[in-house]
Amino acid sequence: MKSGYAPVNGLMMYYEIHGSGEPVIQMHGGVGSTGMFSQIIPALASGRQVIAVDLQAHGQTADIDRPLAYEAMAHDIEMLRKLVLVSTPCKRAGWYPEIQAAMGTFDPEKVEQMKQSPMYQAYVKIAPRPDDGACSSRNSASF
Repeated sequence: MKSGYAPVNGLMMYYEIHGSGEPVIQMHGGVGSTGMFSQIIPALASGRQVIAVDLQAHGQTADIDRPLAYEAMAHDIEMLRKLVLVSTPCKRAGWYPEIQAAMGTFDPEKVEQMKQSPMYQAYVKIAPRPDDGACSSRNSASF
């Protein structure tokens, strides 16, 4: 495995490269990281090159001074020939109306509640600046 940071659109994006062959980019969901895929990367990398990334304010990629938005994070990823989405919308409008409404109420109090979750505890172990992450008060308006 090779890992490091790449300068991408003003941020230093953490990446891991596993295997060799035709590349596939593996991206996590909200509040996730490359570590979420540790169980499946070996199987995927047996026949291709797997490039796993931590998006803005997630995992080992620190936040920068720009809105945390799908469009911005999409611009951080290289050109793709195909896109396979699993259990996620590609735009905020793809969420059910009830989910959109709940995201609109994501406030500092809910951020504090999330800090008790196992997902957040895993995040703070690897994040360069945990207070600036996707669950931060600054980014809560993005949900």
